[in-house]
Amino acid sequence: MNTGLKVGMCLKTISQHHKWVAGTTGYKSSTSELNFKPFQMKIATQPTDCILVKANSNSDWDPCNFIIVDISKAWQLLISKRLTMLEAFKEDNSFDSLVYWDAPIDFFIHSPGDHEALDQFLNDDHLDWVFVDLEQHHIDGLSTPESTLNAHQLVITSHCTAYYKAYGKHTGEEYWSVAINIPDLLKIINS
Repeated sequence: MNTGLKVGMCLKTISQHHKWVAGTTGYKSSTSELNFKPFQMKIATQPTDCILVKANSNSDWDPCNFIIVDISKAWQLLISKRLTMLEAFKEDNSFDSLVYWDAPIDFFIHSPGDHEALDQFLNDDHLDWVFVDLEQHHIDGLSTPESTLNAHQLVITSHCTAYYKAYGKHTGEEYWSVAINIPDLLKIINS
């Protein structure tokens, strides 16, 4: 029986013009373009070097909707090494997580109504992340929270899920991503 690679990947049609499809044994070769003003970012159905992950904040005035994470080979090797460190805590029922000083590319804001496909992704409760194909100039066109974020951390839980978090420098407000199942993500990347 196939394990069904479902980690955050889209298994349904988002709209008639934007399909993000993941099969259980591979990916179809189509991509969907999210037309951000003034640039374009492609949501990919094949593994890429970046993922877009839903995020949030506890701020009443300074929101956060998503992060972008560089999942290059170097990141994959480092996260694999960090996962092996969890083995030492397998029998410890009170163990919660390992925390590292680490950061995604950045935390970003999306204004609802500007980009239909991104609106649909962010509002879909069944999706947590997607592969994206982008370059630095794509990232430069995105809006970030007004607060200066610091104390960036990567938290890897005892269940092998990981999420990023940061804090507003002068406000102490929290910013965090949803948790990603790291072994499943690595399995998809390496399949």
